[in-house]
Amino acid sequence: MKNLVTILILLALFSCKKDNSFIVKGKVLNKESGVVRLNQIGEKSFDAKTCELTNGEFYFEGEVHLPEEFFIQYKENESSRGTDYFKFFVEPSSETEIIFNTEDFYKSDFKGSTIGNEYWKISQTIYNEFDSKIKKLIPDYQNAQDAGNKEQLNKIVGKLDSITNLTQNWVLDYIGTHPKSYISADLLYQRQFNIELDTLQKYFDRLDENLIESKYYKRLKSYLSVQVGNPFLDFELTDLNGNIHKLSSIAKDKVVLIDFWASWCKPCREHNKHLKELYENNKSNGFEIVGVSQDRDTTQFLKAIEEDEMTWLNMLDKSDENSVGKKYESTSVPFNILIDNYGIIVYRANDYENLEIMVNKLINNK
Repeated sequence: MKNLVTILILLALFSCKKDNSFIVKGKVLNKESGVVRLNQIGEKSFDAKTCELTNGEFYFEGEVHLPEEFFIQYKENESSRGTDYFKFFVEPSSETEIIFNTEDFYKSDFKGSTIGNEYWKISQTIYNEFDSKIKKLIPDYQNAQDAGNKEQLNKIVGKLDSITNLTQNWVLDYIGTHPKSYISADLLYQRQFNIELDTLQKYFDRLDENLIESKYYKRLKSYLSVQVGNPFLDFELTDLNGNIHKLSSIAKDKVVLIDFWASWCKPCREHNKHLKELYENNKSNGFEIVGVSQDRDTTQFLKAIEEDEMTWLNMLDKSDENSVGKKYESTSVPFNILIDNYGIIVYRANDYENLEIMVNKLINNK
């Protein structure tokens, strides 16, 4: 009898366990072969799943713990240029089916979860009410630009700005009236760089506490935490020799530049030339550079350090939710965060001329 009770309890616990799996399947219209890429919004392209079409069909399986936004993209082959992204939401224990129209993905067919269907309606509304109008103005803008017609250009730019403002107001209204929705956290995250900081903070504060585990909520919180005027966020990374380096230990009474870069990034490699000179001129005066590389290939990482004569500390970033890049919301490379000798963030951008001025000013005022 005891054994039977134990088995029943285990079965009950197992049946209550949340299924985090999801399925995304479908067909690419008028395509028999090619590749479909599936990626989570906010993740590196390196982490995309790929599926070769079979009779135009694709199939993906994965896991999510909370509702998240994904996108798919069709490519003739891995080296060819892809189509526009088809963005959609999935949630745990869901199945999504997409008939992907690569000519106009708003004419695609979509069937998904409750959140998935809601997000699809929102996407269609934004396109029909706003984005489609912008799309129609682009040829007029290009014609006016080619003709050098400044008066016409100014009129079109005014229309584009007006539509952009209407779009933002619509999105903010949605967020304000749906504070508990994961979609709201995502919409605000997507537009964080295009909204004034005080407005971003205002709408972030309106988001419900049930969203605090959402990665979009967490990244918004990180982004607001690492703005100019705030103390730096500490982190530690391990170098290739196994030594652990903590930012707070490096930054004691020093001006520190966090440099996000990658060996495959041409602007980064050009930026390294400037950083080399900046470092040589200021390292004896309490200036340090901490390089955080997005590389996955250790060989190329080391080769770039040697070729660019990067004599400062360089480490490979993590490739998960605990990465330094995500902590500091470094969405592109090169990207720099400058910290003064009091541990306050004073600059975040990739404009070398302003960076050099800021470093020299901080060093002279130490």
